Amino acid sequence: MSNIKARVSMLSSDDVPEDIQIMYHTWEEKLGKIPEWAQVMAHKPKILKHFAGLMKATMGSEEVSEELKWTIAYHVSKINECEYCVKVTSKKLESMGMKEELVDEVEKRVEEMEEKEMVALKYAHITTKEAYKLPEEVFNNLKEYYNENQIVEITAVVGLFNFINRFNDALGVLPGV
Repeated sequence: MSNIKARVSMLSSDDVPEDIQIMYHTWEEKLGKIPEWAQVMAHKPKILKHFAGLMKATMGSEEVSEELKWTIAYHVSKINECEYCVKVTSKKLESMGMKEELVDEVEKRVEEMEEKEMVALKYAHITTKEAYKLPEEVFNNLKEYYNENQIVEITAVVGLFNFINRFNDALGVLPGV
């Protein structure tokens, strides 16, 4: 992936409508920069606004912990080999207190995780690779630990990161571009 250059220009604050400028300003205040994916997605302001809302609703703290959600996001991004999202999700996990070496070893640490987390990661893995072949046994294991609201949340994280992984990779959105 790293040999691919951005295929679509990133729009600056001067290039976007006022409502997107407000979003840009908020990101600059919270993150210190405007995410590269947002600067590309800004070509379609309506999509950017709805995607940003979906991201906030999905990744915010609800019934499933933010740490598990970001661990799932990292795992999905590693499976998809999305360089940008692996970098972003690992930094997020580190900011939540996970040591860098633990972030890098999520796939290898599965045996050390609580059964509940392991089941969620296995579900995320299969759903990312071949959701249409999801074994009933895997879904039933998930139901042992999570209620239906939580399953929808977990599935939304998987879907969200499969979308943004594909978006970033197809358009050559790279970390620090």
